[in-house]
Amino acid sequence: MNKRNELVEVIDKCKDMLLIVEGKRDASALQALGFSSVFILNEHSGSLIERVERIASSFNKEKEVCLLFDNDTAGRYLIAQAAPILHELGIHINQTLRRTLIQAGLSHVEGLTTFLKEK
Repeated sequence: MNKRNELVEVIDKCKDMLLIVEGKRDASALQALGFSSVFILNEHSGSLIERVERIASSFNKEKEVCLLFDNDTAGRYLIAQAAPILHELGIHINQTLRRTLIQAGLSHVEGLTTFLKEK
């Protein structure tokens, strides 16, 4: 199976998952693919802990969450900081979609729709 087809398959399996992304363009790209539960981390003010806790308070803790931040220095830093906060709150993090994006060579979430159109 090629990377595009694998990515499409994983996207279909993850559509019901809650996603936390960095910015509005990331959210728009995912919503264009049919994701409906997308939370934007940088849409809120306050410390990272306050932003993550505010987002976490708005959904059912039994749902799986994917931290879908860019695979750059800033995104990796955010994951390293946000994941322990969510774990402390009892939230399960599923990074299958993020890993698949990285394996497909995508480093920025906002480029997902373009990647899928090109392949």
